[in-house]
Parts: sequence; C-alpha cells; structure tokens
Amino acid sequence: MIIFIDDEKWTISAYFDHFNEKADEKADERYKCKHFFYPTEAWKYIEEHKDEIGLIILDLMLFYGEIRRRRRPGLHGGLVFLEEIRDDPQYNNIPILIYTLVSDVAIESKGFNLKEIKNVYYLPRDCSDKEFYTKVNELLNKKISSSR
Repeated sequence: MIIFIDDEKWTISAYFDHFNEKADEKADERYKCKHFFYPTEAWKYIEEHKDEIGLIILDLMLFYGEIRRRRRPGLHGGLVFLEEIRDDPQYNNIPILIYTLVSDVAIESKGFNLKEIKNVYYLPRDCSDKEFYTKVNELLNKKISSSR
C-alpha cells in the first residue's frame, strides 16, 4: 500500500488514480493508495497498518499542528513528521519518498542530511512522471525484497 500525505490532493490525483488502476489490473495490493491531507490524520492509520504499508510519499509543505511545531519552530510540517517517524524504530523499514517543491538543499539547511536517513529518498516535484513512477516501483520492490 502507498500512503500519500499531501495537502493538495489535486497535485497528486493522476498518480493516485494510476496506482489504484494498476493495483486493480494486476491484483497487486502494493499499489493501492490511501491519501491523507495532514500527517496528524495519517498517524492513526500508519500505526494500525504499518505492516501493510510499502511506501509513504510525503510532501513537506504541510501544517502539522501547533504543539508539534513549537518543538521545532521553522520546520515544515512534513519535516516534523519525518523526524517523528524516523525516531520510532518500528517504522524504519517503511520507505519514505519526499516529493515536494522544497529543494534538497533547503531540507539539508534545516539539519536533515537525506543521504544519511535510513529509507528516505527525495524527488523534486518537477521531475518527470517517468522518473516518479520508476522511483516508486523501485522503492516498492525494495520493500518487498528486504522483507523476505
């Protein structure tokens, strides 16, 4: 299953539809999608279905609630979520694809070295559809092979 966390569903709706159609055509549950507008909405589902999730696709420019933001002022909500989910070892096996307009340089300037965070990958929002689909397939296949 693919979890999308993005507060602008219209920007990902074609991907969402593509993966759900692929899941139906191939009877492959890895491509089923679930969407959440905000990380706080996604947490309960992630906690209850962590073994079914093959990939989380995460936008960074999200609201995450005042309590969490006070802990790390100046961070986009997606980065706060990334920090929280990576701090909990039970979720380290779930790949996260950061798919956002925020540059990798800007992310690293906030103290996140993306090359050193386990199972976290980055694609800029302006990459080609082919590059996006290739990366998602690669990460879903990586999750399958690592769980065997």
